This record gives sequence, structure tokens and C-alpha cells, in this order.
Amino acid sequence: MSDPLSTAGSVVGVISLGLQVTQMLLRYYTDVKDQPSDTHKTLQKVNKLKTLLNLMQAELKPTPSDQILTDKVIDCMEVCRECLRELEEAAEKFSETSTTSKRSFRAAARVLRRRLAYPFKRGTLIKLDEEIDDAIECLNLALSTLQQSKKGGIENDVEDIKEVLAKIEACVVSAAIRDWLAAPNVAVNFNDACSKKHPNTGTWFVKGEAFKSWLEKPGSFLWLRGFAGCGKTVLSSTAVQYTQRHLRKSPDFGLCFFYFKFDDNTKQDASHLLRSLIIQLSSQCSNFDALRQLKESHRNGPPPVPSLIDCLRRIVGAFHGVYVVMDALDESPVGINRQRVLEAMDKMRAWPGIHLLVTSREEAGIADHLKAASDQTVAMKNSDVNQDIANFVAERLHSVVELQRLSKYHAQIKDALSERARGV
Repeated sequence: MSDPLSTAGSVVGVISLGLQVTQMLLRYYTDVKDQPSDTHKTLQKVNKLKTLLNLMQAELKPTPSDQILTDKVIDCMEVCRECLRELEEAAEKFSETSTTSKRSFRAAARVLRRRLAYPFKRGTLIKLDEEIDDAIECLNLALSTLQQSKKGGIENDVEDIKEVLAKIEACVVSAAIRDWLAAPNVAVNFNDACSKKHPNTGTWFVKGEAFKSWLEKPGSFLWLRGFAGCGKTVLSSTAVQYTQRHLRKSPDFGLCFFYFKFDDNTKQDASHLLRSLIIQLSSQCSNFDALRQLKESHRNGPPPVPSLIDCLRRIVGAFHGVYVVMDALDESPVGINRQRVLEAMDKMRAWPGIHLLVTSREEAGIADHLKAASDQTVAMKNSDVNQDIANFVAERLHSVVELQRLSKYHAQIKDALSERARGV
């Protein structure tokens, strides 16, 4: 990989290169569009890439002021530049010319045939499509980051969620590696949990001493336990959001999370857990040696758990610290699946710089294995959860027009629903 870009001005150079390359590709494929080939899809992608480059050029007129966001844009554009260099090499091959003065007519004809055939070979088109896809993904993230900067930063829950998703879904890992690793999509679970919570849900937890200590102490561990239906998953999403806020000025720290689901077999075992954490953290760092070597060593099949653990350990070592949130450990099936998950967690807890937060029901097998000290355990009590319910009910009573006519009964309704909910 070439040296990272160091200034926002260099981003302009990448855009200039991109516009030049897309123009070359568009000119060539437009000229030969009547050739029998499957180039229509490629031509559409090149047009999309050019559109994004033009949008980036327009957005860059005021340079982003937030240093962290600027660094993120630069990281994305550095990866984009590599993709564009590959495309540039391909475009130059398309436009090579040979002069009959230096070659025989037959040799010149052979060169011409090869030159005309090359851009239409299936392998060439697939490679072009991959490079264009990677460039488009990088530009999309860089563009959204610049637009966030113009809005003045992230100031509410909606923007918090966008920032978390941008962090774990960054484009620096190629589509080919992501497809090979086949990590489960945890963004859908995070979004779902966030959609179910009131803006102030879980404030008692993230403002509490146990969570603050978990954020600040290296090598920290925290177990949030509670009965089924008490809102542990919603609280885990709140923990992820608050952790991201805490890390906003600490780009050398990583954040990743995982949701175990009893109804999704890709979210129940150690292999899928580790693959997800690997891809999320790889999207936040600039050194991909561990991930590349993992792929080279296991091209013909999925990597085994020990190899995944070793890869994750090396990636974690590239950060000053890493925050990991695992939700609903009890939804990993009892037996070999859960045992391997617990063993993987044991190894992770021994690594320097790890901050691990786990939520689950209070099951004896889990409690015996975690061996969490009293200051490493937070029990979800009815009183805490009832306050979240009371806040939600109060907000609905004031916002729903049909309920506003019952204003003199609001206090009674809130108290009755909160008490009878019993934390659910």
C-alpha cells in the first residue's frame, strides 16, 4: 500500500485522477458499445463512479474542519486511490496503439485483436467491476462523512447510530475479502435495537459507576444480567452509542459488537462471532496484514476458530484499546457452540487493552464461567427498568393527541403502567 494521504488537498488529487480515469473508460466503452460483450453493467458502474466523484468535488469546496472526520475521509480516499490506479492501468491497456511502421502488418493485426478482445474478457470485466465497486463504496462513506461535517457533527441519537454504522462498515476492506470471510451482518440487529428505544432509555446504566469504570479502565470486564424481556438488548445498543461518543476524540481505539440470536444460526457460534469482530475492526484500521494472511492460509474454505482467534488478537494489537459489546450470550445454544464462545471470550479477556461487555440472562452455567466480581456485574432491577418504562409512557402521553385529553390522569396512568409492567 502506498503512503497514506496526509492532507485534505491530496483528496482533490484523487478526485482529479478518478475523473480522468472514468473519462477514459467511458470514452472507450462508449466507442465500442456495439461490440458483442457484457459491458453494459460495467458502463453503468463507471457512470455511477463519475457521478460520485463530481459530488465529492462539490462537497470539498469548504474543507472539513473536524480533524477526526477529515482523517476518516483521507483514509477512505487513500483506498479509493489504489482502486483508481488499478483502473488506470486497465484503461491504458485498452488505449494502447501500435504503429505499422515498427511492426509487420500481421503483427499489428495480432496486437489490435488482443487489444480489442481484452476489455471484453469475462475475467477482465469481473476485475473491473470489483475495483469500481470498492471505489464507489469508499466514495459513498467519504461523501457521507463530509456531509456530516457540514451539519456540525453528531448531536442526537439518529446521528449517533449513523456514526456507529459508518465505523463498522467502512470501505477499507475489499469486497472480495468480505465475501470470502462471510461475516454476519450485525448492523441490522443494532438498528433494530435502536429503533425500539426511547431517547433516554438506559441512562441509569451508562451514567452509572460500573459503566464509567468499564469505559476508563484498560482490561475491563462488565456483565449486564437480567431476566428475559427486561431490555438487555436495547441497553446494549445504548452502551454501543455511548462508547462511540466516548471514543469520538480517540481514533486509535476500536469498537465492535455482536448480537447472539437463537433464531439465526449465523449468530450463535464462535466462528461467526470472531468473523464479525474481525471485519468490524479491520474496517477501522489501516493495517490488513493479519486479515490478508488469514485469507492466504485458508483460500479453499472457512478458517478454523484458532486461526480466527489469532487473527483477531493481531488486529486488536494494532489499536491502543478495543471495546467489545456482546449481547444475549444465553442465546448461543447450550453445548459445544456456547462452550467455544466462552473459551474464545476467555482468551480475549487476557489480551491487553480489551474492554469486554457481555449481556445475558442469569444462568448458572454462564455465571460460573464468567466468574465476574461484584463490581463487574450489573443486575437489571425492576426499579431501574420501571423508570425507563415511566419515561416512555410519559413521552407517549404528551405526544399522542388522543391521550392529551386525559392530562389530569397522566400521573396515575404512568404510575400504574410502570408498576404493573414489573420491569418488562
